Amino acid sequence: ITTHHTSQLEALGDLRAAIANTRELLEQQQVALKLQVDLVQRQAFARHHEGIGDLRTELAEMGLLIGEFHKKLDTGAAELRLRQGAVDLLLNERWTLCTPISKRSSVVPRYT
Repeated sequence: ITTHHTSQLEALGDLRAAIANTRELLEQQQVALKLQVDLVQRQAFARHHEGIGDLRTELAEMGLLIGEFHKKLDTGAAELRLRQGAVDLLLNERWTLCTPISKRSSVVPRYT
């Protein structure tokens, strides 16, 4: 083996070492990229779930407001029925006072 061949073999060995280093560096970069992608995906997933949590909170608050409104509506309806009953009683008393006895038996007032 001549010096020329020896130098070519050394150059080939150096080339193989450079290729091996390049492969190792490429594998490291692939791992780093995968970790970065995983991190971005986890962050996006966390933001998504935070948004869902905010929506759930808003829906719960709306449910409470609707419940309060429903209670107020029921209370208002009950008060209205009481007032309507009082008005019916008042009108019935007036009808009784203003209508002669002979007409009362044949006519029944309807204020409801």
